[in-house]
Amino acid sequence: MAPRIVAFFTGDLMGEEAYDAATHAFALKGVSYEVVLEPGTLRADA
Repeated sequence: MAPRIVAFFTGDLMGEEAYDAATHAFALKGVSYEVVLEPGTLRADA
């Protein structure tokens, strides 16, 4: 029997399964961060 590994990605803001997720890196006050976001998670008018 062979093992089967399945990976699921979840968005950092909504906590839901993310199908088209992308990692976004940014820095704030000298500290680097990475978040996983789905398209449409952030809106300019929010």
